Amino acid sequence: MRLLQIFHGSNLANGVDRVTLTLTEGLVAAGVQVHALLPDRGVVGDELDRLGVAVTYAPLSCCEPLVPRARLKFFAAAARRSKVIAQLIDQLQIEVVHANTGHMLDAAVAAAMQSVPLIWHLHSPIEIDHARYTPHLDLPGYAALLQTLGSRVIAVSNDMADSFAACLPREHIDVLFSGVDIADLTLRAGRSERPLRDELELPADAQLVLGVGRISAQKDFASFARVASHVLKSNPRAYFLIAGPPEEPGALAALEREIEEKALGARVRLLGARNDIPRLVRASDVVLSTAAFEGQGMSSIEAMALRRPVVAMACVGLRECITHETDGLLVPLGGELAAAEAVNRVLSEPDFARRIGAQALLTVQRRFSREAFAQRFIEIARKCIDSHRADERRSLVPLVGALMQQIAEAEARVLAAEGRGRRGLLARLGGRLGALRT
Repeated sequence: MRLLQIFHGSNLANGVDRVTLTLTEGLVAAGVQVHALLPDRGVVGDELDRLGVAVTYAPLSCCEPLVPRARLKFFAAAARRSKVIAQLIDQLQIEVVHANTGHMLDAAVAAAMQSVPLIWHLHSPIEIDHARYTPHLDLPGYAALLQTLGSRVIAVSNDMADSFAACLPREHIDVLFSGVDIADLTLRAGRSERPLRDELELPADAQLVLGVGRISAQKDFASFARVASHVLKSNPRAYFLIAGPPEEPGALAALEREIEEKALGARVRLLGARNDIPRLVRASDVVLSTAAFEGQGMSSIEAMALRRPVVAMACVGLRECITHETDGLLVPLGGELAAAEAVNRVLSEPDFARRIGAQALLTVQRRFSREAFAQRFIEIARKCIDSHRADERRSLVPLVGALMQQIAEAEARVLAAEGRGRRGLLARLGGRLGALRT
């Protein structure tokens, strides 16, 4: 099988790209011929070089803020990249294209142009994944785009599949739980020249509670801080660490307000973006998730792979990956007191913590291994190749391709401009893409 792998980003700051890299490793090990497209080099490029995967680089600006200027830049870059992707498909005789988010309109257009199947791989509820296209394309229009320009949709959990099934035919959707490379995680967890407690100047007997993720409304670290406040009322040895970059100013302000109001400055540490998350997990006593929703919750899955007890609010996505009292502890969504009680239980009952951690590893080996992830993906890709009908999407190529070309040309004219011209262009984009529904 010859696969074109379209990455969302290049620096592994986004969990989607870590998952895609793990999948790529599994596919290469299984004998799949993979060529990758990245927006720039970064850590992902280095890792793909290590794997012997050929890479093409072309910018997209997918992760920039959703302001009008950034939207125009995104669509203009997609117009340019669609040509690059079409050339790659033709030159490399690609059999299937894998787009690791629903933002890869360029890949979908190129795949349709070259009459090869495309797989959308979606990691968030449909209304979240749709955000890149609002307000220019409504939710039904986005769903029509996914269905019309893609051969299959992969959802990373049953909850995500249910979300997309509200707008797409269920038979168009496959559930594929993401996997982790347990051996690689274990190796990275052991890379440490200095104990974490020494690095952070914490007492040797400090009990560490770790939260991992971008500081955003989704991860709800303000709730994490309130849980910390409850725990500290009865456990003076506990310290709380948050490893992840600030992403949303409002979420960061809410977290800092909780820390200040509850006088948690000495006990809640913001570590920022880190490239040694497995080491932090291994050094911690418990991993706590207060996320409002997850696609699957890969930071918790990785903690389980490293035998760390996980306490999690039972949010969409993550709730189906943990069995309460068996391989982790689940509490009701928003249940901060219950989360504090669960954290205290893990910290005060070491035998229970070890048992939960050992079972967590077994769960990951059984349900979320890299090998199982890659094998199931290959089955889905084969199904796409075998059932592909080339003519169904080609009628859309002139419409979408011409529109993207207009956007690229307009973007060159308004690089320094603000005002009605650009807003009008984006409105036209919404109208044209909306025509996909008809």
